[in-house]
Amino acid sequence: MCLAVCDCCVTETGKGQAANWFKFFLDAGIPPSDAGNYAVTFTEHRIQASMLSELTKDYLADMGITVLGDVIAILKHARIEHAKVCYLSWFYTSVLSFK
Repeated sequence: MCLAVCDCCVTETGKGQAANWFKFFLDAGIPPSDAGNYAVTFTEHRIQASMLSELTKDYLADMGITVLGDVIAILKHARIEHAKVCYLSWFYTSVLSFK
């Protein structure tokens, strides 16, 4: 596998999504070489950002992500990112729509 998201690992349609996942994993504190591999894995398994709240240790293991420190970091970061999305959704629908 590659050390980052590149042409040899991802189709044209998956590159943007893989790049987003690569950033997600880097932000979670995953080393770049593993972040690239995990980004490709998430893209190949068609994981969407909307699925982050459903992510579990078992799902990560099913995709071959088993390094315990990485699993904890990914799940923690997934909860944080999901909370941000929920807050922004609430903010835009409640606060900005208030007249």
